Amino acid sequence: MSVLPLMINSLYFLVFFFFNLSILYYLFQDGVQLLPFANVIEMGNKSSASANSPKNDDTAIIMYTSGSTGVPKGVLLSHNNIISTLKAFSDAVEIRSDDIFLGFLPLAHVFELLAESVCLLTGVPIGYSSPLTLIDSSSKIQRGSKGDASVLHPTCLTAVPVSFKSLQIIQFLINYY
Repeated sequence: MSVLPLMINSLYFLVFFFFNLSILYYLFQDGVQLLPFANVIEMGNKSSASANSPKNDDTAIIMYTSGSTGVPKGVLLSHNNIISTLKAFSDAVEIRSDDIFLGFLPLAHVFELLAESVCLLTGVPIGYSSPLTLIDSSSKIQRGSKGDASVLHPTCLTAVPVSFKSLQIIQFLINYY
């Protein structure tokens, strides 16, 4: 707890959804304004500022690479990149009303960002997991307890080859479906 204030010395606003306010006030330095998300929405609705829609070539996201193939770097993704990829993904994949997405790639992974964005756009619920809790025999699941996949019953997930280090995960998914 003592490390947290050192990491946020330049924080001026904190927007939160649900949290114990007394803990938040304790954690942050004087002068940090705590704003419930509902207040942010209300402020936006009351604002007289004109909306400036982004242009296709404007930067939407800077994705930072891990550096697995060289020096880590920030990759600029434009709004056009994002929308084109979301459309292509949505056209290529059948999305059903009863789908449940299981996210277990890092949230900073561009493939995970794409899949979760499609889920958000189409109303597909997202359940989060990790390789440590994915299946019943994962290392952080207590004996007799269920892993995230057994509880969530996902119909879709993203994966990259390195995700399948353990043949046990592949075997579980094959048996499960």
